[in-house]
Amino acid sequence: MLCCRGLDVRRRDTLVLGGVDLDVRPGEVLGVLGPNGAGKSTLLAALCGELQPAAGDVTLDGRALAHWPGAERAQRLAVLPQQSTLNFAFRVEEVVGMGRLPHASGRARDAEIVEAALLAADAAH
Repeated sequence: MLCCRGLDVRRRDTLVLGGVDLDVRPGEVLGVLGPNGAGKSTLLAALCGELQPAAGDVTLDGRALAHWPGAERAQRLAVLPQQSTLNFAFRVEEVVGMGRLPHASGRARDAEIVEAALLAADAAH
């Protein structure tokens, strides 16, 4: 479970998120809605460890996010940004396959998982 308690995030001297408490359970789908500038992207950046909170805690399965080794955290937690730029011409299978890098499950197994993901997202075409 991904949790945050009393999460505060500052941008320079401005408090942009204050006192956020949140629990996201396995299998749960959560939408974050709000107008431009409401702090949606900032919240996601703090929840994945991209931004350091000014106060509060973010935990994954009861362990502080900062205490997870990089590869282990990447196996459990991933973020797909709203906008992303790739400077090379990758096939969609290659881009999806990049998400398999932390898992080291082997080329054949990764190909099966990527194919299943593309089919589930109706993006195999």
